[in-house]
Amino acid sequence: MGGSLIASILEEGRTTGKLVGVSRLVLQPNIGEEGLRSWLMAHHYQLIAEEIIEEQGKIYEIMVAQPTASPVRYTKKERLFGPFLMQQPTPVFLKKWQHEQTQKERVLANLQQAQTVPTEKLAQIQEELALIKELFV
Repeated sequence: MGGSLIASILEEGRTTGKLVGVSRLVLQPNIGEEGLRSWLMAHHYQLIAEEIIEEQGKIYEIMVAQPTASPVRYTKKERLFGPFLMQQPTPVFLKKWQHEQTQKERVLANLQQAQTVPTEKLAQIQEELALIKELFV
């Protein structure tokens, strides 16, 4: 399940009151982790733990969050990589982001070849690539 679907399920739970009294969320998005972290931040959920694992060639991120009364703020970098995961990068974390870097470089090259260049998308990919490259410096 992707991060955007998880966020929409959580949003429905929030608006219908089903999240009231829930003290901890354990989430495992397959994609869209940044968007899910943004939703958690916007709705006053603080990440208290993150884990990244590889099993049978697949990489999984696990997030644990709990509600908080005070606002939660994560930087773009923390939303992209995970505030806990980026503090102590594991070999699995670095493997994931090397793969992401390769994919984004390929997309960027294709976008630059396009007749009509979507400048907003181009800027987003360039920003993310710059952040990813910082991991390996």
